[in-house]
Amino acid sequence: MSAPEQKLTPVDVFAPWAGAEERALRLRIHKAQTIAAARAASERNGRARALYYEAGSLAHGWVFRRVEDIGDLERILWALNQLFLAAGHIAVVEGPDAR
Repeated sequence: MSAPEQKLTPVDVFAPWAGAEERALRLRIHKAQTIAAARAASERNGRARALYYEAGSLAHGWVFRRVEDIGDLERILWALNQLFLAAGHIAVVEGPDAR
């Protein structure tokens, strides 16, 4: 019986140098990029939508960027978290834009 196949991720392909901890952080950034794009596409508040787009852009710029300090990736994840929180709060407080 053979072992189950391990699915390659974009991080495995485009950042093969990443160790286990760095790989995990990069996978989280990549997931945040995907979520930001989905939320931006469905968000009905313009300011919140702009923040989701910014979060996606930030994640895109960092997911495969080489870093000397792995803490930089943790700080980017924190910044992404703050953008998501801000967008969510704005959407709740302001509601959808008038159409």
